[in-house]
Amino acid sequence: MVSISDVAEKANVSVSTVSLVLNGKAEDMRISQETCDRVWRASLELGYIPNLAAKKLSTGKGSRLPEVAFFWNLVHSSSFMITFFSEAQDLFDEGKTREMRFVIEPFREGQLSCVEDLLTGGQYHGIVVPPVCEEDIEYINSLELRSPTLLLFGESDKHSTVAVDNIRAGRKAAEIFAASGKKKVAIINHRNSEKEINVKCRTVGFMEACAELGMSAEIFEVLQKQIRGVSSIKTIILLGEAAAEDFLRRRRLPEAVFIQNDILAAGFMNAIIEAGVRVPEDLEIITFGDDILLETCRPTLTSIQFPTARIAREAIMILSDILVNPLAPPVKKLIEPPVVFRDSCPKPGGYEDN
Repeated sequence: MVSISDVAEKANVSVSTVSLVLNGKAEDMRISQETCDRVWRASLELGYIPNLAAKKLSTGKGSRLPEVAFFWNLVHSSSFMITFFSEAQDLFDEGKTREMRFVIEPFREGQLSCVEDLLTGGQYHGIVVPPVCEEDIEYINSLELRSPTLLLFGESDKHSTVAVDNIRAGRKAAEIFAASGKKKVAIINHRNSEKEINVKCRTVGFMEACAELGMSAEIFEVLQKQIRGVSSIKTIILLGEAAAEDFLRRRRLPEAVFIQNDILAAGFMNAIIEAGVRVPEDLEIITFGDDILLETCRPTLTSIQFPTARIAREAIMILSDILVNPLAPPVKKLIEPPVVFRDSCPKPGGYEDN
């Protein structure tokens, strides 16, 4: 096992200097940046990560497990976090990955820089970040991180990534509509498709495929807002209802819509059905997501699934490996989203989900 003495020898510094650098006290002790870089480089090359969990154990405040920061963006559904940690526990229990201790560090969309000290300070053995906007992705790719890092969503040449193939998700929706003989379709977004990378990619995939398949397609952007005193889920349902009202004011409705949020889709569908639109006879609907509402809606909603459980398992397995070997080349995992056909858009004859 690599020790702190091995790091000191490789970096050509004292053990106390290594300890100060790895514990974030270099600036206080006026240790030069060159020396800090040398220490961190040596620790990574040797595969040594400071034993923060053991240190907490000595004060009765921790366990002998690697400590991983899970940076939580508040725009994500809480069900994602629940599934992530549930899958992690299953993998630990099955003995398929090493155990680790997670610490949740919240941040706001587009403000990842506000937690830079937590990202770069070396306090954690590993880091998981689910960035959703381009600013956050560009920012984290600009940093020199000392801890092994895994990105959920986005692209990176520096860090391991696990992501859904969002371009393919958008294309699948268009291909299903085309196989059903649709000519006029639309896509409805509840987040800014120019800023939010996942929404942007699905929109690009959908629009490109529509053009290739000879369908006319429109983009509807739903104004995102929070309603005071109302939960986030209820807010999205209300936004879906408002989107339906705007939609119905149009002189000619499209034949099918791809809605990029499952909760929004539920609110949207309820409102248009109350207005007399038949689903799927007058309007076919496909959504993106995996919420339980998709099964309980009437009619039930066809979805291109966000494979939460698989994303979680792939991420935990990759994270377990890079904690052991932080200098290994970044791992890239792109997951194809499956389609679950339900009542709102029956599977067209001859369509194969490739």
